[in-house]
Amino acid sequence: MAQVRGSPGQASTRGGITIVKILTEIPLTSVGLSEWSFANALLRAAIKPYAGVSDKFDGEEYFNMISTLTRRPSYNDYLDSDIWASAVRETYQRLGAQYAKLHMTRPTEAALEGSLINEGPRLFVETLTLRLMDAFLIVFAACALSICLFFNFPGLPRDYSSVGALALLFSQSPDFMRLCSGLGSVRLTPISTWMSGYRFRTKCTITENRSSYRLCADLDSSVADVNVAPDVKQGLKWWCPLMFTRAMRIMTIVSPLLLIAGLEAGHRYSRRKQGFSAVPQEGYLKYAWAFLPAIVMVGMASTFAVLDFATRSFQIYHALSGRRKATARDLVETPFGHFPIYSVFRTGIHRQWALMATSLAICVSPMLTIVVSGLFQVESIDTWRSGMAAVHDTFLPSTINNYALNNDASQRITGLLLYANVSFPSLTYENLVFPNFTLERNATHHHSARFQAILPAASVESNCTVVDPGTMTWNTTFLNATVAGLQGQINVKGRRRCSHVQNSDNATVVADSIGWSLDNIPLSGDPTWATRVDKTAINATCDGQPYGYLFAVGRNSPQNVSNLVLINCKPRIDITSANVTTRAGSYEITNATVLEDTPRRLFSKYLKLFDTVTVACPDGVQNVTSVGCIKEALTTYPHIKLTQDEIFASSDAAKVAKAFTRMMNIVWAMRFTYYQRASLEQSPSAGVFVPAATRVQAVILDGVEYRVVQSLTSTRILQSELATLAVCALVAWSCTRSNKVLTKNPQSIAAVASLLVDSDMLRNIPPGAEFMTDKELEKNGVLEGEICSIGWWGKDQGRRFGIDVGQAEKPK
Repeated sequence: MAQVRGSPGQASTRGGITIVKILTEIPLTSVGLSEWSFANALLRAAIKPYAGVSDKFDGEEYFNMISTLTRRPSYNDYLDSDIWASAVRETYQRLGAQYAKLHMTRPTEAALEGSLINEGPRLFVETLTLRLMDAFLIVFAACALSICLFFNFPGLPRDYSSVGALALLFSQSPDFMRLCSGLGSVRLTPISTWMSGYRFRTKCTITENRSSYRLCADLDSSVADVNVAPDVKQGLKWWCPLMFTRAMRIMTIVSPLLLIAGLEAGHRYSRRKQGFSAVPQEGYLKYAWAFLPAIVMVGMASTFAVLDFATRSFQIYHALSGRRKATARDLVETPFGHFPIYSVFRTGIHRQWALMATSLAICVSPMLTIVVSGLFQVESIDTWRSGMAAVHDTFLPSTINNYALNNDASQRITGLLLYANVSFPSLTYENLVFPNFTLERNATHHHSARFQAILPAASVESNCTVVDPGTMTWNTTFLNATVAGLQGQINVKGRRRCSHVQNSDNATVVADSIGWSLDNIPLSGDPTWATRVDKTAINATCDGQPYGYLFAVGRNSPQNVSNLVLINCKPRIDITSANVTTRAGSYEITNATVLEDTPRRLFSKYLKLFDTVTVACPDGVQNVTSVGCIKEALTTYPHIKLTQDEIFASSDAAKVAKAFTRMMNIVWAMRFTYYQRASLEQSPSAGVFVPAATRVQAVILDGVEYRVVQSLTSTRILQSELATLAVCALVAWSCTRSNKVLTKNPQSIAAVASLLVDSDMLRNIPPGAEFMTDKELEKNGVLEGEICSIGWWGKDQGRRFGIDVGQAEKPK
């Protein structure tokens, strides 16, 4: 039997365990039984002696034992040799298990590091998810290959994505600009109709004296000529991006907040209900809890990607329409083609707050799809439900159990096998001893489930104290050069604790001291030793109570005993109740806590219960005394582990007494569980403990049901990201004015040309500027010093809407 401790932060079925104590071991090396001796011991322990002869047995008894234990429906079954061989094999297996349980196991305590195989769900590759990923990657690869093979992208002199760069191109394209003259306030549909009779191309001319790159417009003879130009005086209609409408503004701010509230509500529901539901195992429903959150977050990220694109496209026109007039840097600056994190710092330095906000949103929004993958997780949830546990045996206060292993037992081990749990070697936990119990069949659950039940318990409550050295005297008798004996007295006169001592001849006399003696103390070898004092002190009574057992721990100097510690132990058994946690399959007790508010009563102080006891020795050490390795246990048990100096130091007497008490409680509890049991099917005898109820309520703790739960960590990360997106949207809207800025979508070349036509900006651009880079433009002073704006220019017949140098008249 082992007491285990879970690894920090890990459930019992999710990670490693540490075995902190081994409470029972089978010392096969010290048993010394051959195969024949072992088999003979099993038979002698199992079969009732024939005619009162303890060392012989009758063949009929042997057959009856086999038949009883295997419970075959008919004796005729045994006429088949295969059935008989199987029955004998099963009987010997059960006998061997019980023999080892009652005779070969010893209480011990040792520290070991162990591991537990993960019983939870394992990671695996989902087939549908893998196939979808494969399909997406194939589509992406096909698109990239098609672009590379079938689309020819001619080189451009420079990047023409900005308004200023297009102005460089338009300044060298008079034919094209003539078509766009006066169309600054006209919508795109009339412009498209007006230009439908033309075909457009770029022309690059490079000579020794001059290089030019222009946009040419040629008449298409196959298309009917449109002679009617668009009516520039028709009703003016303003345009703004879809993402800048009031509905979209509200959506981009409110939707992250709604998702934050939904995540919080989902987490609280998951915590309150222990998950949303059991993990779906069949059909496509099992993909819903993994894919749906990802789809929602992809939609949210895509919304902010569109917002960033619209803001970048509109930012220059917002700058041209504002109070701060646009400079050459604003006109030539390329809004696209930057990494989001770089764009955050770049726009922040230039104080373009709307672009900085949307750039930050682009940095954050892809993380939504990453974090949401861990939002819903599979966890094993304790499935609490009620059941019933049955108690099968009880405790005897003094007499040796009829099912014990001694040769005089009336029913031997066979009767015990009929009702006792033989799969586990002990029913103890620390100093607590429990009756045999099982979970009723109609309440069983998964084999690895645990259940709790409040069971009666026999609690070994010994009181061990270190005898005051001032009341102790002894004399050493040397039997030979290597062995000595001790004769001593414990003075009890001044303490008035002991008033009567019963002599060996049954005469009761008043005594002022208690005598004790030790024989066969080795003076060679290990100078430290420990043993139990002879039984003289057991016959003493103090204030009407037995004095108890005396244990001695000594240390030798050369050829003498220099240090001696006597420990007085008064063991007793109390009946109490404890909350027991055990596994439904093996009935391994994993935890037990005494209920302090339940009544406790004395069950037995009968010292014979504790008379025969052996403390297990460490590996490789044989029993050095009749009671085993007391000294070795005190210095090696991990939860005791006293040093030799602490054992003999008077200042550590309380510590030694506490450690010795704990050790002996465990040892005596192990002995009690072996020999003091009786079946509840027997007729009650005097003093036997009868449980108040043999069927008790049990609570099944974990049926290892796997449920979908919402992760707190992922929830908090997603909420912080969504809150950041909402703030970014709010900043973008508050820093961008879209009302009465543009009359058409500026994403087409014709739209930008209609805004720049007839402007002084084009006249000031020198030939060849369309080939210059931004640094060359700045070096040559192109567009430098010009302050531009968008609005109404001119009066009467020459009035137009567009971009030009100076301060335009703002729309009303």
